[in-house]
Amino acid sequence: MVDSGACDACPPEPAPASLIIQIVLAAYALAISENIFAALPVAVVGSMGLTWLTLVVRERRIALGDRLVLANYGYWLISLVILAAVPATTLITYSFWRWDGRIFFYYAPLLFFVTYRVDMRLAARILAIAMGAASILATVGLIQFAFGESWALPLVRTETTTLGPAKFFFGLHESHNGAAGYYAIIAIGWVALLGWGGSHLQVPRLLAIAAVVPIIVALTLTVSREALTGFYAAVGILGLFWFLGSRRGGTLLVLVLAAVLPIATGATDEHVVARVRQTAAVALALVPGGNTAVNPRTTPSPLVSATQQPGQSASPTPQPTPDPLQTAIEDDSNISSRVQQWKATAQLISWSPIVGIGFSRWNDVWLQWDNLPRGAFTGIRGFVWLARDLAVVNSDDSPHNSYLVIAGELGLVGLALLASLWIWIVRRLLRTARDRASDQLKGALAIGGIAVVTFVVFDSLFGHGFGAPSIGLPAILWIGLGLSASERG
Repeated sequence: MVDSGACDACPPEPAPASLIIQIVLAAYALAISENIFAALPVAVVGSMGLTWLTLVVRERRIALGDRLVLANYGYWLISLVILAAVPATTLITYSFWRWDGRIFFYYAPLLFFVTYRVDMRLAARILAIAMGAASILATVGLIQFAFGESWALPLVRTETTTLGPAKFFFGLHESHNGAAGYYAIIAIGWVALLGWGGSHLQVPRLLAIAAVVPIIVALTLTVSREALTGFYAAVGILGLFWFLGSRRGGTLLVLVLAAVLPIATGATDEHVVARVRQTAAVALALVPGGNTAVNPRTTPSPLVSATQQPGQSASPTPQPTPDPLQTAIEDDSNISSRVQQWKATAQLISWSPIVGIGFSRWNDVWLQWDNLPRGAFTGIRGFVWLARDLAVVNSDDSPHNSYLVIAGELGLVGLALLASLWIWIVRRLLRTARDRASDQLKGALAIGGIAVVTFVVFDSLFGHGFGAPSIGLPAILWIGLGLSASERG
């Protein structure tokens, strides 16, 4: 699996089945918040890391994909400790790994999948187990959704948000977006296997279709507009593969079911439209002189220009009719707060475009935005402007856009490093997908992996899809199996 020509003939190391099963368990355990399973992901990632390191020391070679992961890890640590001046002791605290450091867990399984070869029959069994577990979780959540708290089980968590009535997630991520992304990735991968996996499903086809239905329904009822957007984008990519391929009727029926089922639940139309409006609001918010009506903060930031300070007399000229998009932003507190975060993050990017303000520093700046001290930043504004003199605040707060938070904290350098990793992933998966005629299951895994990448790319426009483990670990499970299927030799 090594990308250098000298090692094309080197047989890849077979992956221990026990470690693959641990990856599946970790993908679920990391989505469970604050319970007895919290230590399992750490143990699994640690065992994977030691196994990978043992192989690397023995073989004295590191594959290109692993080098890209390690390059990102190294840059993040340099940005955290040296550029952002966060004490190194932070790395041994639980709060760091619970929040800002979670992104390290996201990409750790790639080290394993790039180095090891996974038996495809074993992969199919593992995915069937993962699908069954997700279907059971979704079904229990739907029962509780229908019958109320009296049906609650110990791991069931209830959340009431401004987006609507209470949502029920069977022990899943503490946010509706995290749970929705989790369900969406499992559903996308399984739809790909239903469409292209043929006889490798390990379960009867009708049973597999029945199992995916509660997952897609649960995804819809989370009322996550970003996850639904990513889900439909992924289904669209799968439709493109169908159109460019054999155009089998069974595959088309599966894709139609996946596309129609969310609409049939009665919850999609309104929120898909709202998400389209929010997409347009992103562009409006980032245009200088665009929407300035949204400002949920009452205390002016010392970073805001004097021309925007409160108390300034209104312009005597008549105001134009409000744009519908601006009105939508003002009427939706969820969107308005995000627009404010996007605009602030864009300002941070303009101040330090090369290396960003420092890893994990976005929430430190945002949570102190109204009382930001003048000496909080060090360097040359507009070139390298580092947030070094702020109290460290570990939290899951983010600007709800992976591209903005990565560019804001890590700059163009960090964005380019992470993009190079994902581009490498897509190229490897495309190579296997093009050769799917030689191995049906490998092709299905590669196509599913590409669809999952598509979901992550779109979900990251309105969430932290490139850094949240509830999305990352199930995504890397599907992507990683596709990469393992694309090994050379």
